[in-house]
Amino acid sequence: MSWAGQEDIYLSTSLASYLDRSFFFELKSVDISQHGLNVLASEKLLVLLRDGRKLMGILRSFDQFANAVLEGACERVIVGDLYCDIHLGLYVIRGENVVLIGELDLEREELPPHMTRVSEAEIKRHRVYKTIVGHKPDRSGRQLGCWTFDIMCKAQKAEREATDLKGSVHEYRGERFVGKGNAFVVHGGSEGIYSSASENPNEKSVLPANGDSYIRFEKITFRRTQEFSNFSSGLVQALVFEVEDRESVGGSAYGGQRAVCCTADLAKLGVCSGGEIIHRPSTKNPSWPQVFGVAFNAQELVATLPSKSIQITRTGMYNLYFMHCDPNHKEVVVEGNTIWKNPSGYLPGRMAPLMKFYGFMSLAFVILGLFWFSQYARFWKEVFPLQNCITLVITLGMFEMAFWYFDYAEFNETGIRPTGITVWAVTFGTIKRSVARLVILIVSMGYGVVRPTLGGLTSKVLLVGMTFFVASEVLELVENVGAVSDLSGKAKLFLVLPVALLDAFIIIWIFKSLSATLSKLQARRMMVKLDIYRKFTNALVVAVIVSVGWICYELYFKSKDVYNEQWQNAWVIPAFWQVLSFSLLCVICALWAPSQNSMRYAYSDDASDEFDRDDGTLTLIKPSTIPSKDVRSSPEPKPVQTSNRASNVNIQNLHRELLQEQTYTEKKFTLGLQ
Repeated sequence: MSWAGQEDIYLSTSLASYLDRSFFFELKSVDISQHGLNVLASEKLLVLLRDGRKLMGILRSFDQFANAVLEGACERVIVGDLYCDIHLGLYVIRGENVVLIGELDLEREELPPHMTRVSEAEIKRHRVYKTIVGHKPDRSGRQLGCWTFDIMCKAQKAEREATDLKGSVHEYRGERFVGKGNAFVVHGGSEGIYSSASENPNEKSVLPANGDSYIRFEKITFRRTQEFSNFSSGLVQALVFEVEDRESVGGSAYGGQRAVCCTADLAKLGVCSGGEIIHRPSTKNPSWPQVFGVAFNAQELVATLPSKSIQITRTGMYNLYFMHCDPNHKEVVVEGNTIWKNPSGYLPGRMAPLMKFYGFMSLAFVILGLFWFSQYARFWKEVFPLQNCITLVITLGMFEMAFWYFDYAEFNETGIRPTGITVWAVTFGTIKRSVARLVILIVSMGYGVVRPTLGGLTSKVLLVGMTFFVASEVLELVENVGAVSDLSGKAKLFLVLPVALLDAFIIIWIFKSLSATLSKLQARRMMVKLDIYRKFTNALVVAVIVSVGWICYELYFKSKDVYNEQWQNAWVIPAFWQVLSFSLLCVICALWAPSQNSMRYAYSDDASDEFDRDDGTLTLIKPSTIPSKDVRSSPEPKPVQTSNRASNVNIQNLHRELLQEQTYTEKKFTLGLQ
């Protein structure tokens, strides 16, 4: 539940048995002529919420009030007293002190397991008076009366009900129990959770990031088939434990095979009760593991687990399992959801550091963008096509980092994973990675530097890029959109394998193209371009070596961390790939940044003849001999310069523009003669 702190409405509230005839008639709630003083005897207590001047129009009977308690709206109780949040549609009434409910005795009611007792010292009585209601004794002969306490309540607008949360929520939609050893199990979830910031588990706050950590069970139901409805047993239990306490679950009688459910031998030894989960108190926290459950009554098809909120007081990786030990109920399914919350918000523990990381990455892309766009604006006349592609990659990266940050920030604030923002973040990231790979590939082929077009390779490059985009988009959408739990190993392999194979294919193609480009540049002694391509190659080699090393470390990390005990460091793995790609982008920006000398790295006609002839993208027709009678007084054409291999490199750099103009004139004249 998230609270709108700025919209708090403070109410002076009384919980009492007002039996004013005119008042009841006005509200059309209780007809005194029919019920009279039996209102209290029948355990009816009116809950009136007033702001001191006018009634808020909210009226609840004690039956409704008690139902809210038993359904889990309350977490604290004093015998005869209630302390809870009252859910009233769009508003929630939060009591700040405890109210005595007259002669009603809740000791006769079994205290719900989710409630804890509080001391009398917590009762803050603002104004106390006793009201004697009539003189007619009740059925037990006692005089009916009621103690009334004025209390202060906050009526706060509830932005969303907890059951609507889609973020750090594990949903169960008819999952079936699977046999594991002698138990039947449904995995309810695993999350890294930091301990509560507050030492007082009953301390409340109006903010989502209120320092509380908990796992909350909401509307968990177990359903069985009609054929097994005659059995009145069938205890189904929820087991919550921290991964370090995993050895406290299960056991064996004489050192044999470890069992989760209590066996006959263990029951004889008094270690456990038959049909229940074997568990021992943790050495670090005697109140853990947490085990509670519900049994099917005869003829019941549905058993509902009591709503419960488990406070997390120790940082760790927590696991939830639903279990039962009855083979007659192997067809039972579980429905409902559990909500997992960290002190700083609703982000799962392993994701929490990523919000800050993407904030820093957004800032880094802004700084890189300021540098690049300022250079682009200053020397826009000198920009060539490759630099336009780099500009596109930087822009996509800025959008990707911003969307990821807002995705995690919204998730953390509200507990709901914003599907729209997540899809945009995934899409921008996938487009960026696809375009970045294609840019590196076409640069390796010499596009924009030593060749004007890709010729027949254009369709192949685009096909590879589109295939990589589709495979990556599917993988990222499945992993991120509305997902909390990890995918199974088979599902991950099925989605990751195509992306990995395409990446390997693109890398091989890049280095093969680079090798050919470097050889031709060296053969033609184009030293300026050769130097920049060598630096580019070195950067790619380093990136590939680091990537392979990190993949090996990632495999080692996951093989050693079987139980996810290192969950607090897991965020480093996806963050590393973002840092590596950003670093490579910075190197490319440094090599091909717009400047007044940008055109020296760009494609020029006089330097591309050999490339053009090799790939068949452009062919100059050699001038043929023309009879003199067809040309009366045409000047003798000058020989066309077809190679610059013997040219001096320094002279070529100083007089490039002159050579280009001369070559253009000669070719135009030569083609005119044909």
